[in-house]
Amino acid sequence: MVQQKAKPKTTRVVTKHDANKKTISILPKTEKQGEYIKALTTSDQVVVFGPSGCKSGDTVVHYRRGKRNSSRSLPLKDFVSKYNGGTDHVGRKWDRSIDTYVQSYNEETNRVFYNKVEGAWETGFKHSVKITTFTQGDVKITLDDSVLLHDGTFKKAGEVVVGDWLLCKGDMNSVSKGSSLKKTTKKKRSTIEGLKYYSGGWNKSVVSNGIRYDYRRNHKARLVLEADANGVSLDEYVLALRTDPEHTYNILLQDGVEVHHIDGDVTNDEVSNLKKMTKSEHATLHSDDNVGNLNRNYTEVALVKSVEDLGVIEVFDLTMKAPFHNFVVNDGIIVHNTGKTFVVSSIAASLYYTKQINKIVITRPHVAVGEKLGFLPGDLREKCEPWALPVLDVLDKHLGKDTVDTGMKNGNIEVAPMALMRGRSFENAFIICDEAQNITFHELKMLLTRVGEGSKLVLNGDIMQSDLREGGGLTKVLALIDKYDIPIPIVEFSVDDIVRSSMTKLWVETFIKEGV
Repeated sequence: MVQQKAKPKTTRVVTKHDANKKTISILPKTEKQGEYIKALTTSDQVVVFGPSGCKSGDTVVHYRRGKRNSSRSLPLKDFVSKYNGGTDHVGRKWDRSIDTYVQSYNEETNRVFYNKVEGAWETGFKHSVKITTFTQGDVKITLDDSVLLHDGTFKKAGEVVVGDWLLCKGDMNSVSKGSSLKKTTKKKRSTIEGLKYYSGGWNKSVVSNGIRYDYRRNHKARLVLEADANGVSLDEYVLALRTDPEHTYNILLQDGVEVHHIDGDVTNDEVSNLKKMTKSEHATLHSDDNVGNLNRNYTEVALVKSVEDLGVIEVFDLTMKAPFHNFVVNDGIIVHNTGKTFVVSSIAASLYYTKQINKIVITRPHVAVGEKLGFLPGDLREKCEPWALPVLDVLDKHLGKDTVDTGMKNGNIEVAPMALMRGRSFENAFIICDEAQNITFHELKMLLTRVGEGSKLVLNGDIMQSDLREGGGLTKVLALIDKYDIPIPIVEFSVDDIVRSSMTKLWVETFIKEGV
């Protein structure tokens, strides 16, 4: 077995400035993500498994780039290559400094809109099915990925049957068809008129009996903030603006200032729900879900007419900006992903930023590749970085690319395949083991018993997608956790169970009891 030569340790010195650093805020967008975050922050070892969320390479996605006011289409395989600067596609690679958007579904508004893509990658070869509808095309999708049903819930692709109704993207010109979800009507901001002695807002002219009267008007939200700044109630402020030419309420919002409704409800004009910001800040805040005529305002349903087993095929995936962990494919079918990688990578970034850990290690087995690591082209980084991109993208987002690049150069952020982990030990490290369903039992035993003090280990996998004929080590470890009641959190993104806490010593004792 080849052993990886350890890089010289670079000490991350804790300074007085580090004490003032705030942890990176990670807001759970689902109940399951909340359980996952709690497990990651309270335990040294966590096992997480669930839907992989992967689609075939010929799956078509409709996208737009930057401020382009039109959409284009690409097969998912080409999209992943262009997004990551690869060469396995026709045409130029993309400039990653320009945002890319793909359509997502917002369950609160029952709308499909262009959402920001935060990651794209090849995920290997996995067992998949082809789901075909009568009116909205088809999708080739892994068994544990999910599609959106007409009632707004997601169902595993492997459990979809003929006769199921899917909720799909509709067009811009017709009402929602067949959906169990009610179409929402866009609310309008409240406006207050008749402000005769007011210099803000905009003018309204009224002609009565041949006489022209000029009044001012403004949005209620702006007047609420102005009344608050002047130290009076809204009613008192409006009365003065309408009737008192001698009023002394002179504090007004400047023309360049806009008012944002924090909860998204433009009719909620409570002062606690209002926030002042510049026009550019406000536009940026709403840019991802307000892309003008590119929004798809309606949905429709489609009846499943066939489900075909495809066996094992090459698959790919996208990560969409939270909280919308889904995207539209082909002719309108809406597919789901769980955001497992985003959550664990964000926790790792937070601990690294605040120097609660010294090192981040990203590892996974190479079983699915079907060849020894030594025969793969390139140096170690070139061999491993493509499959580590989902994690590295999240680290870049939270820490900045320069920090991540520096960490990789000095060995504090490391990408290493499981084959080169033997003989290693880890202190004050955060170890993310992806595709854990493809780790052999002996590899997993080696990893579990080498996690030292101050370290965290996360096993991230999908037990339904193992490439190992004899069964992966993750399945056996899960059985041992249950058999010996080892207090390790197990988070499954398709069920509601979670336990808590862990210790390397318990693993050693368990392996001794089992004689393995």
